[in-house]
Amino acid sequence: MAGDDKPVAQIIANAQQAMADLRDLDDGRPDYRRMSEVAGEVVEDMQEELDGRKVDRLSTGLPDLDQLMGGLRQKSMIVIAGRPGSGKTTLGLQIAQHIAVRDRGVAAVFSLEMGDQELTRRSIASLGGVDLPGWSASNS
Repeated sequence: MAGDDKPVAQIIANAQQAMADLRDLDDGRPDYRRMSEVAGEVVEDMQEELDGRKVDRLSTGLPDLDQLMGGLRQKSMIVIAGRPGSGKTTLGLQIAQHIAVRDRGVAAVFSLEMGDQELTRRSIASLGGVDLPGWSASNS
């Protein structure tokens, strides 16, 4: 808010309102649980996974990667890091497509290297099994 070029009094009032709004979110319950309260649930979940009764992991579409990682947990954020040009965006896009199309899940891709049209173009080409020779970010 300080960068919005507003009067200081308005910035302070907005900050106070934001703090009041945060207090309204407090339902009085503690934000923590003792490990002893959670351990039973965790052991039960682990046993269900071992027995093959619980499948709450998503597939990346890459069996070797799924085996290495044990699949993807829902409601998790996965960060793919690497050197420029190493295929990070392509890998992320392929995983997101697999989740959205095959697992009927939801995935979001954020890229600092490619715009929305380039990501969409690559996604369409991948789903259609089409090579896009000569296309680069500069053509979009």
